[in-house]
Amino acid sequence: MKASPSMPLRIFRFFVACACTFVLFQFVSLYMSWSKQVIFGSLTVLVAMAINRTGKSRLFTIALMLLSIAATLRYGWWRIRMVVGYFSDDTNHRFSIDAVLMLVLLSAEVYTVAIMVLGYMQTSQRLQRRPVPLPADEALWPHVDVLIPTYNEPLSLVRYTALAAINIDYPPEKLHVYILDDGTRQEFRDFAAEAGVGYVVREKHNHAKAGNINHALTKMSSPLVSIFDCDHVPTRSFLQMTVGWFLVEEKLAMMQTPHFFYSPDPFERNLLQYNTIPNEGELFYGIIQDGNDLWNATFFCGSCAVIRRTALEEVGGIAVETVTEDAHTSLRMQKKGWNTGYMNIAQAAGLATETLAGHVGQRVRWARGMIQILRTDNPLLAKGMKLTQRLCYFNAMMHFMYAVPRLIFLLAPLAYMLAGRTIIPGYWLAILAYALPHLIISNMTNSRVQGTHRHSFWNEIYETVLAPYILLPTVLALINPKLGSFNVTDKGTTLNETKFDRKIAAPTTWLLGLNFLGVLAAPYRFFVLDPTHPGVVLSNLFWILFNVVILGVAAAVAHEQKQRRASVRIPVHIPVVGTTSAGTQVHGMTEDMSVGGASLTLSGDLPELQPGEYVHLTFPVQTGNRSVRATVIRLSSGKLRAQFTGLTIEEEETLTCALYSRADSWVNVRSNVEQDRPFVSLGRIAVLSLTGLKQVALGLLPEKRTPPPVPSRVASMLVFALLSLAGLRMGAQTPAMPMVPPAVMTPMSAGMTPVMDVRGPEPTHLRFKDMGVADEAELRGPHSYYSLHFILPHTLLPRTATLSIGYRFSTELSRAATASIRVSLNKTLIATITPDTEAMHTGRYNVLPITVPTDLLIRDNELTMEFIGNGVLRTSGKSQAEVLARIANASELVVSGAALPFRTDISLLPLPLFDSDMQGTTTIPFVFPTQPDAKTMQAAGIVASWFGILASNKPIRFRVVMGAVPAGNAVVFVNKASRQAFLPATSPGASLQLSPNPSDPDGTALIVSGDNGDQLIQAARALSLRASHVDTGEPQELLGNVLRVDNFSMPAARTIDDAPRWVPTDRLVQLSKYITQNAETTDGSRPVPVYFRVPPDLYYGETENLNLLIRYRYDARAAAEGSALRTFINGTLINEAPLEPGGGKTTDGQRQTLLPVANMRPFTNTLQFNFDFVPARGAAGALTKGSILKNSSLDLRNLNHWAQLPNLELFANAGFPFTQLADLGRTVVILPRQPSNAEITLFLDMLAHFSRQTGYPALRVEVSGPDDLVREDRDYLILGGYSTQPAFAALRDNLPIAVDADGVHAKAMDTYLTRAQRWWYQITRQTLPDQDFARDTGLADSVIEGIQSPYATDRSLVAVAMRDDSVEPMFADLFLERSQSSDISRTVSVLRGNRFLSYDLNVARYHVGNISWYTGMRIWLTQYFFILLIGVALCAMILSRWLRDSLQKRADERLSSAKNEAHALV
Repeated sequence: MKASPSMPLRIFRFFVACACTFVLFQFVSLYMSWSKQVIFGSLTVLVAMAINRTGKSRLFTIALMLLSIAATLRYGWWRIRMVVGYFSDDTNHRFSIDAVLMLVLLSAEVYTVAIMVLGYMQTSQRLQRRPVPLPADEALWPHVDVLIPTYNEPLSLVRYTALAAINIDYPPEKLHVYILDDGTRQEFRDFAAEAGVGYVVREKHNHAKAGNINHALTKMSSPLVSIFDCDHVPTRSFLQMTVGWFLVEEKLAMMQTPHFFYSPDPFERNLLQYNTIPNEGELFYGIIQDGNDLWNATFFCGSCAVIRRTALEEVGGIAVETVTEDAHTSLRMQKKGWNTGYMNIAQAAGLATETLAGHVGQRVRWARGMIQILRTDNPLLAKGMKLTQRLCYFNAMMHFMYAVPRLIFLLAPLAYMLAGRTIIPGYWLAILAYALPHLIISNMTNSRVQGTHRHSFWNEIYETVLAPYILLPTVLALINPKLGSFNVTDKGTTLNETKFDRKIAAPTTWLLGLNFLGVLAAPYRFFVLDPTHPGVVLSNLFWILFNVVILGVAAAVAHEQKQRRASVRIPVHIPVVGTTSAGTQVHGMTEDMSVGGASLTLSGDLPELQPGEYVHLTFPVQTGNRSVRATVIRLSSGKLRAQFTGLTIEEEETLTCALYSRADSWVNVRSNVEQDRPFVSLGRIAVLSLTGLKQVALGLLPEKRTPPPVPSRVASMLVFALLSLAGLRMGAQTPAMPMVPPAVMTPMSAGMTPVMDVRGPEPTHLRFKDMGVADEAELRGPHSYYSLHFILPHTLLPRTATLSIGYRFSTELSRAATASIRVSLNKTLIATITPDTEAMHTGRYNVLPITVPTDLLIRDNELTMEFIGNGVLRTSGKSQAEVLARIANASELVVSGAALPFRTDISLLPLPLFDSDMQGTTTIPFVFPTQPDAKTMQAAGIVASWFGILASNKPIRFRVVMGAVPAGNAVVFVNKASRQAFLPATSPGASLQLSPNPSDPDGTALIVSGDNGDQLIQAARALSLRASHVDTGEPQELLGNVLRVDNFSMPAARTIDDAPRWVPTDRLVQLSKYITQNAETTDGSRPVPVYFRVPPDLYYGETENLNLLIRYRYDARAAAEGSALRTFINGTLINEAPLEPGGGKTTDGQRQTLLPVANMRPFTNTLQFNFDFVPARGAAGALTKGSILKNSSLDLRNLNHWAQLPNLELFANAGFPFTQLADLGRTVVILPRQPSNAEITLFLDMLAHFSRQTGYPALRVEVSGPDDLVREDRDYLILGGYSTQPAFAALRDNLPIAVDADGVHAKAMDTYLTRAQRWWYQITRQTLPDQDFARDTGLADSVIEGIQSPYATDRSLVAVAMRDDSVEPMFADLFLERSQSSDISRTVSVLRGNRFLSYDLNVARYHVGNISWYTGMRIWLTQYFFILLIGVALCAMILSRWLRDSLQKRADERLSSAKNEAHALV
């Protein structure tokens, strides 16, 4: 025995174990997206495969077990999180059918995981106990009583057990064999007398087998008792293999040996798999009992065991309270402190159950009995036992509750496929990504551990066959353990013909029928009921098909094979000598034998033997000269078939010794069973299932009718179904008719120009798209509205107006229906549109020009389209939701007129330069009398940022002009230090002045001036902080045309992430703040939108959902059944709350909703609340109204601010990281030495975009040139042309794409993906991905690059380079248009043509924000999860080494009593 480890080593192991536990927790709990989990799970499976193939030692077996447990716990952690998230959402009813099904399935999974882990504990090491030789002095051998209880079994079955028992190699005077006949049969009494064995009967036949044995024990006194079922025939070495342990271990109460069966069980026989697959009991007797012995938890199995009488007497004999008296007895003995043992050497053999019905009956008794023990004598609560003992017993008992989870797994996918119920919350790919590693590794581990004792997937078959039958008995026993009675298993039965047992297969047939319904329902659910979730349908279909395979094999087991022989032939090869009636001897070898006959292979010269002639057979090695008389059946080619009939008891005893009593009779019988290979096993059961499916199909026909050949017909049907599905799928992908998109409106193209809001005599163009129609306006149901809001310029006096409206009616409108669209302006009807029958079926838009009366036009206007469909069905809920007419978003209103004089006053700014109420893009000229210096450009940037705030959700553009002021309105920057004259004269110092445009009498110039650059910046800051443009409802004090700002004081610097337009994360977010004024109420024709911006560095981490509290109000009188409030986040439906009809005027509702962070965008997000009303009969349209209340909220509290950079998506979306401080307090913009107009425009566009996102002017931005000193505490934004910005050349070695006067120079991408691609493309001789990248960048019109600042580790640098000045207008248009998409993302984005292409290049990653070290570690692990996997694998190997040593030490301790005996050889 190894010495105990020293204290320092124990301390070291403790800390290593703690570290491994920590690593395991990270492995189990680390959240990953499904795509990352696919990779992580695949790598985990590969690691498991590597461990499995490395070696066959227990070290790797235990390591594989640990990795399997880790993968299972990871899946379990994720599953529980999903279920908890489901119940945390008020949308999901906690007491719904779905909720119950989820909990039921989760409970079944928890059960299987618990059984799996306990099974690993039991099988981690087998004790493999060896016999202890008995002392040489036979006087020291104890007396043994051998008991053979019987009740109704035939004597032909019992006699050979008794004869073998009396031939056990043991001193006859100390061996006492008894037949305990509870049937009190005379023939048994006579046989016992003739054979010389004891015969015991009793008057009261209570407590079945247990009572029979207990009664017999009162008649005997031997210190050891051996018990054999009447069909279990012991070998001659049985007692010598077992009794020795009782002499060396005083506290040993029981020694159990395996129950070996020399006949096939129903699974082996009916499936024709005898000696191919292991016997059902092989797992228990081959591995589990041996593993239990390590933990001193082997339990008595009712037969083939030796028990110490004193231990039995201490617990009151064999337990009688349950029908599994054997296991209950051993439990009681162990509670008293007695030990048990297991000798894993077959020393007895018996008959397996002959029929499936008999097998089921036996297993039902076992299951009921074990649950009875669990209820009456729960091992977990047993005193006097160690925890490991309790767990082993508990696992043995809870195992028989498998009927519940097995039936759940067989029926679970049908809940979705047939009823549409949700059984597992979560995305189907995520479910597979987390579940498959657990399933694959656990099956791999079990295959390795069980080997030749249980093949893969056969456990599912065994449980499926028995589950319907043991379900009720186990549940009843759990409720009332006194229910049920003892039944004896029939043995020795015969079957004259092969037949399918319909009765025993009935539950399997019903289950198969339900699963076939699921298969048939799959196409309908795939194409009709749930076409948006094809993955869910296919994954459930695969599950159902697997269940069909398992059920098919289970049904095939009921195909009972004929068994005409009353005695089982046993393959056995022993020498035999035959003596004919003439005295001639022949020698040979047996091939197989039974108590009814034998097959022999004879050698040498063969005598003439006729059928019916007698021959005496002797077995010299086993029985010496004793012979058995046999009748010749046939002799052919040296093969002799003989029959044993009319044997004397001495001959029966001889035959018993030759056939059953050999010490090695059963040692190597099953050595030829295949080693488990999971894929081979799966293929085998797939083939076997066809037999079961065939038998079930035949069983549905009348018994006397000869059925037609089914397999070919079924195959043809399956092929036809598959072809039909393929055709249906292809048909579903073919559009019914070409649909011209709304933008394609040929009649309107000439008149619909994108020009917007041009003052003066130029007409004003207002498109529906600018009024808020994203794609097209949809008019649903027989009576619906769609209203648009538009603003006309202050200075416009309308003279003429034309509305060109593009429309189309649904082709579903009935010819009998009268439909029209009524167009109203400010509630006055201006036109009625009726459908053109011929045009309706073309799918194209019609265009109708409408002359609009100008006297109806005001400053703030409302345009309404009302659909009226007389004759359209109003009762159908479907018709209420059907789109019956569409209006194109390219529809346009053109208004022409005269310019009105506008009073200029500083207090009215930004008018007349910019009207914030106007839809569409406004271009504002920025005028510089001379080439501006850095401070002048800084002032211009501040003013541009102010305009960006005013523009809000609408883009604003700038035009830089050097010298003279252009016509129209303009902003002029005058730095008097430049000594450039400008008329009119400006006020001294920092000032703002509104003057007529010297180039245009109808235009106005806003002059921002200062005596020097600092004063100019001061004036710009003062302008940017003016709040008069906000409509407060109060009259503004007029300030005149000139405002001096000499006494201006700067506000406090902004803090990180406190931009006014970014939602706060330190308190609840009130949604009312982000709803457009007067937009919180709707009539159902348009949603209630909530536009909000989250801080770009908001880190959700492992938070999967945000809490969204929706409080709403609606008019219940107008809502019919089917009305609902639907909530969308960025276009994805996340909640649906029914709007219940009612008699009250208004109804308030509340819904706590989970908002998935997976649907959140990094910055700008849109919540939409759709009140989808199904109008109640007789309700007036005006009553259809719903509102989102002000106290609705979104909870972003307790989230960290942390972001990995570079990330150009954050830059494009929000100007991050520069906007981390809303006033750009850490931002320096580097412009060329002499920036061109286009480069300055780019600078202005950027700052306007930044402030548009933050809602705060860029007060502290700095502008520098390429020659200025670099500051380490600043973020740098570098703008310019390829050839005009020297800073690009200076940063050539730092930027992933080099930019200089010669153009763009792409560096090779160096990522793991590109390396793999490069290797593969070189092998296949394809174009390298680097070449495509180089081509894209070489033709780039502009490049955006992000890197970590080379001047400071925690600062950023973004470079925006243009090929030349002509690129700027296109770049700005596309940048602003696509800024809230993901087109501009990753580390490099290039503009090529009219689209951005983004790439992830190998640049240094860095982070901004603050998180704890623990959170940072988990973030790092999600990026480098392979390191976590390596850590888990190393921990598994380290712990397995220690566990192996610990288990070996425990095994040595268990066997130490034998090693301490001088005569013991272990």
